[in-house]
Amino acid sequence: MMEWQMGMAAALGGAAALWALHRVFGAGAAAGGRRALAALGSVGRLTELIAQVQQHRGMSGAWLAGDASFANRLPARQAAVAALFDALVEDATREDFERLPCFGSAELEALQRDWQQLVEQLPRLSPEESFLRHCRLIAVVLGWLGALGEARIAQQGAANLAPAVRKAVADLPALAECLGQARALGSAVAARGRCAPVARVRLHFLVSRAGGLLARAAQGAGAGAARPVGAFLQALRERVLQGERVGMDAATCFRLGTEAVDAVYVWLAQERSGIEHALHGLPSARPRWGERAGVRG
Repeated sequence: MMEWQMGMAAALGGAAALWALHRVFGAGAAAGGRRALAALGSVGRLTELIAQVQQHRGMSGAWLAGDASFANRLPARQAAVAALFDALVEDATREDFERLPCFGSAELEALQRDWQQLVEQLPRLSPEESFLRHCRLIAVVLGWLGALGEARIAQQGAANLAPAVRKAVADLPALAECLGQARALGSAVAARGRCAPVARVRLHFLVSRAGGLLARAAQGAGAGAARPVGAFLQALRERVLQGERVGMDAATCFRLGTEAVDAVYVWLAQERSGIEHALHGLPSARPRWGERAGVRG
């Protein structure tokens, strides 16, 4: 009888230990899943910040190159960027508490100061200076985007989630930025009515790179983006890069470029939605049984 009681006590003790381990590791997994979902929200806001700065870059280039019709469109983009900086404060604060932050409050404040200085100095810049300063700002945010995807999302999900995360934080943002640069340069060239040799070389490179990035990212997806992207690249080849004189005005170039970039961002949103759905389906992102039943342990 004593042996049976001791055996039962040992069994109960072992079960209790296993239950405690399950609680510890389960809590850690759940926290990781919630962190991945929070990071995916940050990815969405950073992606929108990139898109707004890209639009501002294109409008600024056309305006500074001589198309006055773009001047009245800049304040709306500047207001949108300011609102996104405000929205990202909470994301940066959350990253401050990570052992290795992907971006923090100090970095966000520094980028915001750089943006404000760009806006203040914009009327005194050349189109080329404006282009380069916008590109530097966007490059910083692209770096944050890739770091968040790798450190906070890909490592929390299943192995088959990694390609989708890479597409959402690296491949498609790179395509959108390539098209955005082509839109900005093409619009400035169209506003001037001629394509200088330096701009021609750069645009040739961007057109070629965008075609390669689209082909790599579109394996099995992206059919909706292929048409507007192809139309924009073809217009650049035939109406901007064929000769010294440009056969397209700045408004048309900006419109075609925006249709292409917007199509990529629609594709990006679809990829993020798929990642979110997959993360919600992981055990780490589901509430535990006690939480579903309203029981607090």
